[in-house]
Amino acid sequence: MKLRSISSVISLISIFLILSCAPQSEELEEFGPQASSDEVNDELTKGLSGANALSMEVGDFIHRLETSEYTTADGQQELISAELGYNVLDMQTIDNIRRYTLVREIIDYTGDEVQKNTFESEIEFDLSEFVESSYLKLISTDVHSRAENLLFDHTRKAKILFIESSNGRNPLNTMSESEIQVTYHNLESKEIEIDVPARVLERDQCGGVPSCKLNVLYITYDEILRNDESAERYRNEYYFSNDIPFSPFNGELNLLKQCLTGIGKIGTSRLLVKQCTSVVDFRHGVPE
Repeated sequence: MKLRSISSVISLISIFLILSCAPQSEELEEFGPQASSDEVNDELTKGLSGANALSMEVGDFIHRLETSEYTTADGQQELISAELGYNVLDMQTIDNIRRYTLVREIIDYTGDEVQKNTFESEIEFDLSEFVESSYLKLISTDVHSRAENLLFDHTRKAKILFIESSNGRNPLNTMSESEIQVTYHNLESKEIEIDVPARVLERDQCGGVPSCKLNVLYITYDEILRNDESAERYRNEYYFSNDIPFSPFNGELNLLKQCLTGIGKIGTSRLLVKQCTSVVDFRHGVPE
């Protein structure tokens, strides 16, 4: 597998704590206050609840990076696994049906050769399904189920890292996902204000954000993954902002950034790895 490596300017979470090789008999309280999956899901639902599917405008643009960060003897490294982008090309409203035409671009760096794919698609909303001040009422989808998908996706990624890390410690390990026990701890949620990404600062009126500041709901929690041999801590972070353009693809929506930090395997080494999907550039279109 080939990944493109560049120098990273983002630091790993300094407060992140790793616990490995802990016996299963450890009291869960030692990992911090425990939260149920429903409690985590409720917080993620709050993060998604302000996303407005009908806020898309012609000219909306978003550029995301999928990265892995880690530190070696040579310093801090960043691997870019994918670039994701989209533009809103057209919007038409006919007989109470709002139709958007979008172009999506995906560049995948994880194979032997770089794969670049561009495709055009349409998405429709029945405006009669929406009421004033009702958000993200997407066809056959609700906010709560999307939050569950986010939670499941991050847990799955943590399990993959845990299995790879365990295999790195013991090559004869044949652990499956079903053997892994998961609990959630140290759930926190707070509203913060941050600068728009550096590339957006260079745009006129900060890409359609005149204040150049983004209102963000920041949610973080730890996942403790355990089997009979060890336990490890994985830190989850989500930055939700309704000040960025809405993205209808997969679970992007109003996610400015999402990260998972924990012990993973890079080559033959077990390292602290931070995997993120981040909005690095955007532009709001002009309302018609």
